[in-house]
Amino acid sequence: AITAGEEGLARLRKKNEELDQDLGTIGKGVSELNQIALQMNSEVKLQNSMIDEMQHKVDKTRAHLQNTNKRMKELLDKVASPSKFCVDIVLFIVLLGFITFIINMLVNKNFHL
Repeated sequence: AITAGEEGLARLRKKNEELDQDLGTIGKGVSELNQIALQMNSEVKLQNSMIDEMQHKVDKTRAHLQNTNKRMKELLDKVASPSKFCVDIVLFIVLLGFITFIINMLVNKNFHL
């Protein structure tokens, strides 16, 4: 016959076995989470490296663009010099002549109607 003490001891052993199984399951979960965290860490390091490389390229391109803009501004300043004024006047006179020609054509066309 099983005594009350032995029965209590058997229940205690069974509870300990269940706890051991639960702790084993928890341990597996923690181990899997650790692996996921390590993989995420590696991915973050890789992406940080890619971002740094891209930032370097952006900085290099920005410097090149600023240099190009500076050179274009200098070139435009040279083109907008007083010598361009003469070209502007000649073009304006040509434009006036063209407008006069168009007006004469329209007036002569209306005369013939």
